[in-house]
Amino acid sequence: MANRKQSKALIRKHIFPVRLSDIELEMIRMKSQDAGMSASELMRRNALMRPLPKRLSKISLQTY
Repeated sequence: MANRKQSKALIRKHIFPVRLSDIELEMIRMKSQDAGMSASELMRRNALMRPLPKRLSKISLQTY
């Protein structure tokens, strides 16, 4: 029963629209093709598995 609940939780039923330029869309398509995965999988991996850069402090923002 636990496997059934777990598999239901992994079903992708939501759509998250993203606005892209023609060039950005083509770059994503090329990268996903080179990686041998769908554009959706590439976007999920990049959004969910890559660490985000640290935010700049207020002092750094004022300096730059």
